[in-house]
Amino acid sequence: MEQPDNVAVLGIGIMGAAMARNLKAAGFEVRVWNRSPGPAAALAAMKPGSLWIQMATVGISATEHLHAMAQRAGVDFVDAPVIGTRQPVEEGTLTILASGPEVLSARCAPIFDAVGERTIWLQPVGQSSRLKLVANQWSTGMICLLAETVTLARQLAVDPMDFFNLVNGLLILSVWSNWKIVQQPKPNKPELIERHDYDTGSHRYRIDSAKI
Repeated sequence: MEQPDNVAVLGIGIMGAAMARNLKAAGFEVRVWNRSPGPAAALAAMKPGSLWIQMATVGISATEHLHAMAQRAGVDFVDAPVIGTRQPVEEGTLTILASGPEVLSARCAPIFDAVGERTIWLQPVGQSSRLKLVANQWSTGMICLLAETVTLARQLAVDPMDFFNLVNGLLILSVWSNWKIVQQPKPNKPELIERHDYDTGSHRYRIDSAKI
């Protein structure tokens, strides 16, 4: 499997910075670009035949626009938004949703292996962004459901921990909910739930009260 000589990471926030560190640890020569004039400026520095992996979640129309820019520049383009936030990106265990010509999968594999543990390939370009929006809708629903459940428990004078102990280990408890409820510094009193923090890293909800 041919490994690229170097990788440029455009945008080094929480996600990009961790990806850059994992790529460097995997042996890549890494260059970073932050707060740039935009993708047009980066494209100007790319040679025809270069590989552009778009890993941000920017929506369907923006992805189509970026793909068209890449085509005009003669640059290969793969749409690859990710599932995961701070902990998975730091550990290099993201799930990558990739869409693009299958012939590019071998070129992408070393990069994806450095930042993630699972890659799902879809067709055509842009289909992964559509799937990511579906996944985002599901996670948003889980956030709201957990927040509403805790609020209802409190208004019925039920200790939320009694409910958490009830569902702990059951299939109805999602991985995200389990992390919020159980895998905290004080497992018997989850601090994030106590302060009404239902943050997933990209969404934040706060519910103080609700009518029954």
